[in-house]
Amino acid sequence: MRKVLVFAVLAVSMVLMFGAGCAKKKAQAPETVVIPEQTPPAPPPETRAMPVDDSRLREEEAARERQRQFELAMQSTKDMIHFDFDRYEIKPEFKPVLQAKAEILQHYTNVSLTIEGHCDERGTSAYNMGLGQRRASAAREFLTILGVSPERMKIVSYGKEQPLDPAHNEEAWSKNRRDEFKVSY
Repeated sequence: MRKVLVFAVLAVSMVLMFGAGCAKKKAQAPETVVIPEQTPPAPPPETRAMPVDDSRLREEEAARERQRQFELAMQSTKDMIHFDFDRYEIKPEFKPVLQAKAEILQHYTNVSLTIEGHCDERGTSAYNMGLGQRRASAAREFLTILGVSPERMKIVSYGKEQPLDPAHNEEAWSKNRRDEFKVSY
């Protein structure tokens, strides 16, 4: 009987183990796992793309274009024209210089020109101021004939007050009898 008893205990144990393993558990709601949204890391500040502002870009481009126009006009107006003693007529060799200035001024309509008339040291200050004025006016009239609006040109006379060469000889005097051209926009 001992065998039967052992067998019975063993059978009951197995049933209990099997029954405990197969027992139905109460249904539980599965745990909710929150997975954080993964966003790509932000680029370093110096490489981060800035929002495009078209109006700002257009303004910057327009400013660069105005500067380029100004520099072109400056290059073309650096050439002076010179005059004979006590004269204000445009000499034939300086007409191409004025024609080049007229072309630039016609192309770049936002550029204005100041024409400065100068004289050598001979003569009175009052006489040279008038002669410088006539020299600047002669250049303005020539440019006007070539199609430049006179409203875009201003004339100034410095007479003998701003010599290019301070020496007191014919070479210096011939340099000082001139018109200079300054542009602005």
